[in-house]
Amino acid sequence: AKSLLAVAVPSIVAGYLWWQSSEQNGRAEEQSETPKEQQTTENNIQNEDENEELKKAVPNNNINKNGDIMDNDSPPLFQEMRNICGKTSIIHVEVKQAAKGRGRGLFIQKDILKNDCFLHVRPSLVLLFEPYCHTHCIGCFANLHQVPGRQCEKCNRFAVCQDCDLTYGLYDWHASGECIRWNKLPQNVTRNQKLDVLWLLVRYRSALHQDIDYTDITTNDHSTSQGENSVTSLEKEPLQVLQFLQANDIDIPQQQLMAFSQLTDLDITTVKKLILQLRTNAGSIIDSNNNKIGMALSAHLGFFNHSCQPNSIAKVSSGFLEVKALNHLSKGEEVTICYVDETLSVNERQTILKGHYQFHCKCQRCKTEIQRQSTMSPQSLSDSVEEWEKVEQELPSPEDITKEEETN
Repeated sequence: AKSLLAVAVPSIVAGYLWWQSSEQNGRAEEQSETPKEQQTTENNIQNEDENEELKKAVPNNNINKNGDIMDNDSPPLFQEMRNICGKTSIIHVEVKQAAKGRGRGLFIQKDILKNDCFLHVRPSLVLLFEPYCHTHCIGCFANLHQVPGRQCEKCNRFAVCQDCDLTYGLYDWHASGECIRWNKLPQNVTRNQKLDVLWLLVRYRSALHQDIDYTDITTNDHSTSQGENSVTSLEKEPLQVLQFLQANDIDIPQQQLMAFSQLTDLDITTVKKLILQLRTNAGSIIDSNNNKIGMALSAHLGFFNHSCQPNSIAKVSSGFLEVKALNHLSKGEEVTICYVDETLSVNERQTILKGHYQFHCKCQRCKTEIQRQSTMSPQSLSDSVEEWEKVEQELPSPEDITKEEETN
């Protein structure tokens, strides 16, 4: 996400500023300026509406007097996740307070054997990168060169396989929401090549406000009639659970946040939080050929704590987040995954974890490797060199060995 921002944002912002300037100049003589008080009132109303959308389905007793969601062990929506995500899901974990300094984590609800899958659920929000967004299905990530499907020619950023479209009605969902929003954006913005972050924000905005989509959490009956066909929702993690994800702060220029906010009709606070959550929690989407084709935001994935010697492994493929046990897990045990490449040295792992995730790992593996390094401190190495030099002085020279061989 960090590299995406570095490449995509400047060109998008430049295009936005050009468009904004043109729009303002063109309307200056036609429209009178809206009173400042009215603008402030309208912005406040919009922000209140956004907050209500984000917090719906969260019981009032879990919201404090400031409107913030309280930091309970298990967020309310997680308690109903099996009903929300439907029959396609496997969920044998719960959110609980972890050890001191580790915040909340996910814990096993039943004994799990090695290699068994204990979590199988569709992520809340999915983004396929260019060029995969118009060659791979948004529902199951299948390559449309290998299975029948259809692409959206209006935005050229969406594809769905035949099975997912017939089952979930994803093409109609796209065409009636995010595609319309996307095509309303100024062309000098959308003609940029790196648009993944902007597209994710547009998708989030559309999913948040569409009447029929796969984030519906108000009922266990996720079907809607379209003509003679019954279309089932995608039965995924509700979009609202993303609000519980951690968002490690980085400096994002206010001008960039304002540009994204104006382009997507999301308030600046929501834009920044979603970008930070993406950077902190997003998991890579892997296709059948083991290519990284996108990223996914999953509330479950975001709650896993880290270990450099994890007991589980997670991947996002075939439309689902799937987590398997690397060894036997007992009921009540905390589930851990590795946030970084396990083959890296302890120094490399610690550097990435501190820089990206803002913590120092204190797992047993790191402690052991750091302790092993300390036994080879500079002073220890110096002592070893001195000892070797003494031994080397006592060794016979090559000339001595040659003379000895001639004598023999």
